[in-house]
Amino acid sequence: KFGSMLTSSPPTPLLLLLLFASGALSSFSCRDKSVCNDFGGCSDRDALFRSGHLCHGFPTYNGGPPITKLVWDDESEVYACLTNNGSACTFWTTREDGADEYEVGSCTCSNVTGLFCQAWHCEQQEVDYCAGEATDCGSVVTLVDGSTTTSSCCERKCDEDQCYTVRKAREIEREFSDCHCTDVANGGCSSWFCFEQDNNGISAAESEYYTCHQLHANGYCIEWEGHIDSTEEFEVSECVCNTQTSHCALWTCYEKGLDYFDPLLGWTAFGVLLAGPFFLGAVFLAITGKAIFLLPAAFFVGLMFVTFMMGGCGSGLIACCVLIGCAGIMVLVLSACTDVKLDWSCLCCPCVLCGRLCAACRTWCPSTPRKRGTSPTSRPVQLSSLSLQPGFEVSALNESNTDPGMLHMAGPSLSASSLKTDYSPSAPPDYPDTKPPPYSPN
Repeated sequence: KFGSMLTSSPPTPLLLLLLFASGALSSFSCRDKSVCNDFGGCSDRDALFRSGHLCHGFPTYNGGPPITKLVWDDESEVYACLTNNGSACTFWTTREDGADEYEVGSCTCSNVTGLFCQAWHCEQQEVDYCAGEATDCGSVVTLVDGSTTTSSCCERKCDEDQCYTVRKAREIEREFSDCHCTDVANGGCSSWFCFEQDNNGISAAESEYYTCHQLHANGYCIEWEGHIDSTEEFEVSECVCNTQTSHCALWTCYEKGLDYFDPLLGWTAFGVLLAGPFFLGAVFLAITGKAIFLLPAAFFVGLMFVTFMMGGCGSGLIACCVLIGCAGIMVLVLSACTDVKLDWSCLCCPCVLCGRLCAACRTWCPSTPRKRGTSPTSRPVQLSSLSLQPGFEVSALNESNTDPGMLHMAGPSLSASSLKTDYSPSAPPDYPDTKPPPYSPN
């Protein structure tokens, strides 16, 4: 989509900013796939590193848990064998129940080797539950296991004038899995692999790896674990055979997983668009000498705290860089297009804010322009016309200080009578210096 926008029209600054932020955030993505490869060794902390919420290096934290609550996407699974050859199950049904959907289907063994099934194929249908207060409605739909559901979900709503029914089509997705044994030990299959995909292209294909931890004497597995990976999520599962005969007649599994997490561009936009006006306002008030700049600065800090906590370090740092750049542009525009003359050190926005709290910084970033090296009250003095009373002398000027207004005098304290000059005002050339005669009415 971005590519078509670039080719159809010249890129705008906002589009370039979004492209930069998106590329920068994607570089902060991290997924440690060395952890959570089995159910027992997948702690909550390991899951956060696997999903990308936490990173071992920079930016360390990308948003979400553990600041927010970690919620696993889990489901319970039941498998029942319907036919067998005396040593291995050859056909079984499946049912997987989650919080917002369930799956039903069946599997058929396509290759029986010795006491176990060497390869099998499964077909399932994934059906959404009606959410909230919605109920089943619409036509009846028969699923692959013979059970039925409805084509829609309906919810009754009312406003001030009337009540009405909202109908939503139920999503039913078909999935296919192909599995085969990858390792044989003690006469049974000790590990196997499955590849699952759907017919609608809605869900990403899944690669599933299972390892048997305990084999029955008849050669079938009675305890195993697995880990499932796709481009969207990862999952881990543990299974146990509940009914053990010449073959496993019934087994159950518990599966849990998390979606992979990437830094969110939305939180960067949150920091720029919502916290930005407060930041720019605080900078403007600070460089113009207004103490009220602390108020917008406090709002800016609060909003950026939310950006860092929810969007992660990457989103927060990108937002800060963008805002500092905008503040620098604002200072340049103010300096070039208005009467406000600012020192170049004002381009350092943190210096501007801190400078109003520290007297030393105020000399680096004055709000009133002033020529460097010139005292506002100094005026040149003709040294040739300056004479001192005995006991006073004028020392040499400091060569490192070229300010002509700086004189160093030695001797006792000076008073008004200590300094005198040989200069006295005179009348204009065409006017006599003598006093006029006294006025006489005669």
